[in-house]
Amino acid sequence: MTVTGIILAGGKSSRIGQNKALLELSGKKIIEIIYEKISPLFNDVIIISNILEDYKFMKLKIYKDIYLGLGPLAGIHSGLINSRTEKNFIISCDLPLITREAVDYIKNFNSDKSVVIYKKSGRIQFLCGIYNKKCLPVLDDLLKSNNLKVRDFIAKIDVEILDAEIFPDEIFFNLNTIQDYNYLLKRIQSV
Repeated sequence: MTVTGIILAGGKSSRIGQNKALLELSGKKIIEIIYEKISPLFNDVIIISNILEDYKFMKLKIYKDIYLGLGPLAGIHSGLINSRTEKNFIISCDLPLITREAVDYIKNFNSDKSVVIYKKSGRIQFLCGIYNKKCLPVLDDLLKSNNLKVRDFIAKIDVEILDAEIFPDEIFFNLNTIQDYNYLLKRIQSV
């Protein structure tokens, strides 16, 4: 079964003050790093962003949210609407330490659930997982009612949560602040 890779790059990056997907690590933009990790695993990779011109250099299909300004659920919704496959891998652009192994594992995990996501150190990683188009009606209802809580979405669908303890601790390191970025810069230099 083919799976589409979907990179969510529509966040406001308000805590860091600039577009975090375009920050550089070792001479590459973070979105490029994520793309290079996931692209060998998918026939098609698309970007969801409301600022199309920021990502034209990627030479990928870019789609806007259908429900503008409603956060990550709207990004997931747009990704599923615009993908050509039933099964889709969603990843946020602020997870630069994700590993190809973790993406490959969840992509190939056999489940009939609408969503398959990871849990690591007690935290659910809903922006790194497999989403089936069959969860679109629930997303649509939540977005139309302006209910943007991810936990409400997860409570309304059939979800499989995978234990990610077999993977390194930092794979879900979330880039949100300038301190996070400085940490990543130091970490990359020390490797």
